[in-house]
Amino acid sequence: MLEISDNSTLLVTSMLNKETLIADLWSLDALGILDPSEKKNKLELQEEARDHFLSAVKVNEELRFQASLPWLDNHIPLKDNYNLTVKRLDNTVKRLKAENFMMLMEKFLMNGNEKAA
Repeated sequence: MLEISDNSTLLVTSMLNKETLIADLWSLDALGILDPSEKKNKLELQEEARDHFLSAVKVNEELRFQASLPWLDNHIPLKDNYNLTVKRLDNTVKRLKAENFMMLMEKFLMNGNEKAA
């Protein structure tokens, strides 16, 4: 016959004592992930937004407003994907050359520039 250890019996008993909803298990709070907006009150967030706006908005030479993008605090730097882009360009050029489409495109661009002038 199958023996049940004391540990598994305690586990079943403790789970039956507390009613938990499946949705509660999926909540981010249960995982320890807290919403950053809950850490600061509404007035502090409004003040920070106002300060950022005043420091980020400028008037350029053409007398137009220019604003920088808002960045999150402690955000990891974004990748530039330069190497991936160069590799894709090289593969596209190879494919165009293999299909003799590259020469046709060069002729079109040269003739197109002459016709536009």
